[in-house]
Amino acid sequence: MKRRIFLSLVTLQVAVLVVIIGYRLTRPALEVTAELAPANWTHVEDVLLPSLVFDVEPNYYLLKWDREMLFFYRLLWTEPSPVIKGYLGGKALVLSLSPLQDQGMRNLKKFCADDIAFTPSGETIVLATIEEPSRQPGGESAISQLFLVYNSAGRLVRKFDVTPYRFYSIAVADDSTLWAFGYKIGVPRNKDYPMLVKLSLEGRVLGGFHSRTLHSPDEKVVASRPFGAPKLFVQDSRVGLWVAAAGEFFEYNIDGQLIQKLSFKERLLSLGQHLGRDGRVEVTFLGWHRSDRFLAQVRTTKDLGDFWEIDFRTYELNGARQWIQLGPSTALPSPGRILALDSSGRVICVRHGSKQEPLMTIYDPT
Repeated sequence: MKRRIFLSLVTLQVAVLVVIIGYRLTRPALEVTAELAPANWTHVEDVLLPSLVFDVEPNYYLLKWDREMLFFYRLLWTEPSPVIKGYLGGKALVLSLSPLQDQGMRNLKKFCADDIAFTPSGETIVLATIEEPSRQPGGESAISQLFLVYNSAGRLVRKFDVTPYRFYSIAVADDSTLWAFGYKIGVPRNKDYPMLVKLSLEGRVLGGFHSRTLHSPDEKVVASRPFGAPKLFVQDSRVGLWVAAAGEFFEYNIDGQLIQKLSFKERLLSLGQHLGRDGRVEVTFLGWHRSDRFLAQVRTTKDLGDFWEIDFRTYELNGARQWIQLGPSTALPSPGRILALDSSGRVICVRHGSKQEPLMTIYDPT
């Protein structure tokens, strides 16, 4: 009897071991390809961009695609009047904004465009940090943020401040509501307030969402580490918010209701395991694709001592569960930088051509 019980226990242990080994052999890897057929794109055209687009000298530059408009902003601290240029379809220069030449802006000590958005009616929204000289002799200058609204002719038609917020990313929905993500200045991290604000184009607050309490009080929610800068985008009446510091993505509807929350932190940490202590993993692009899936671009940076090894990888994501790396067969370039994924599925990239010239490349879905 004892021998029979012993053999039964051994048989049970072997069965459990087989199940465990089988699970380890069959469990999903980091990049799963079994369930998700990767999308393919067809190269449509290359557009030659201004040579300054990839200039390494500016202290700061911004390149953004929004509603068929490519915005380019380049800032040098020695440049007295920075200019924001808008190229329709990335080709024809149709907009040239000189904020420091506008009424009430000429006495500013500094100006920096933090983000730009284009409205359905053709207005350009510029989120800018400005530095005003002190009104008292020997006093400190004042730094603040403004929304600047320009009409289609490039004329400043209105401006409004964002007090008490400091915003990092903006987007305009199809209903012409302005969305902005940031934090309240001077408010402790353990205090609750909305970090995602919905405004009218006149600056009236229409709603506040994304409670600060969704994150740990110790978490610097608007920080750019460890997974890149925060990103906000609106696509097909869906508001996407990438909180890079937490490695989390939040989807809201146009009324501000939270639809889903996804964590990409574990996946991104796995991607960075080979990079060493000083390595970095950054999500440089994230957008909806196929309505329920994402297209993501990840940049990894590895410190090799004398230089940095930088690698761009593009993934198609089925939520947080399944990632597939898109290879050369998809026609998407690497290390080209993805700027946008529009509602028709086109992918807008910037990259270097064969002669190192800056190109904007457009791909259509097939």
